[in-house]
Amino acid sequence: MRTLIGVKEGCWVVKTASASVYEVDLDNSTLTRQPTPRAAEPNPLRRDGDRLRLLDIVALSVGSPAIFLVDLDHFGVACTTRVTTTVVSINLVGPGVGNSSLSDEFTHVVGVWDDVPEAKRGDVSE
Repeated sequence: MRTLIGVKEGCWVVKTASASVYEVDLDNSTLTRQPTPRAAEPNPLRRDGDRLRLLDIVALSVGSPAIFLVDLDHFGVACTTRVTTTVVSINLVGPGVGNSSLSDEFTHVVGVWDDVPEAKRGDVSE
């Protein structure tokens, strides 16, 4: 897949140039980001690994940064913009996985956040 603009359903795994992986679940309107522990310099963000409510996809095409509007569930904050590094691939996982836990496929692709040493996580901010 080259873009998700105009796509309305399915659960997609989006990989970026920085080795972060995003689960874009269009069926349940959620976004989950996992920095890949194998990255030379993991760049953790607030709420990594959490299933966030996806409000809109502003841009999402291979070869360009993705831009998402998400609800971080902070009182008084309507939404937050997440901008990725260049998208390198977009792959269909299947139908949406629901809100209970990450899909096995997504977890297998990104590895385990706990594998990243605490010193590499640093102060998480956006």
